[in-house]
Parts: sequence; structure tokens; C-alpha cells
Amino acid sequence: MWSHGEHWLRGEFIGEGSFGSVFLATPKKRRRGEFSRMVNLPAVMAVKSAKVSASESIEHEAEVLFEIKGCPFVIERFGEETTTTDKGDKVYNLLLEFASGGNP
Repeated sequence: MWSHGEHWLRGEFIGEGSFGSVFLATPKKRRRGEFSRMVNLPAVMAVKSAKVSASESIEHEAEVLFEIKGCPFVIERFGEETTTTDKGDKVYNLLLEFASGGNP
């Protein structure tokens, strides 16, 4: 059901919260000379996803993370993208730094 982004591939499901599902993700390999607007994607990241119709809370999270960018105690936001599943559902995706420790 979940789709891949233009510049990244959705991987293993790693968790679910009240506002969406979280997956591992990796950047797609770019062809030589191809420009990507998401050029600083790490080798492994997390993507938090929700159907666009239920994505208001994740979009607010993205705004907050943008405002506090650079704080060493907060995960980094790499970008956001809306994708479409094979069933035609629109999905909002928030690309985040992968914090392997999880919640304490």
C-alpha cells in the first residue's frame, strides 16, 4: 500500500504512532549528472507517513522541526514529499533522521 518517493525508497516498517506509520528509508541511487533537490539525504533515515487526509499533525511536526533546525537534541528533518500509492491514495511523508534508540 505504501509508495516510494521520488528520491528515496521505503524500507522496513519500524513503528506506528497516533499520527502515522514509520519506516526505514534509503535514498535512491541517482544517475550520473542527475540533480536532486534532496541532495543531503543520509544512507539510512526514517520516513513518517500518513494519508494526506489524516496528515495535519505530521505536517505541524514538520513545521516545528524546521523552526528548531540545528538543535543538537532534536532529530533532523530532511524534507517532505507527497506520494501516491498503487491504490491512488495520497500519502504525506516526512523524512527524518533515524534515531535507532527509540523512545526511552
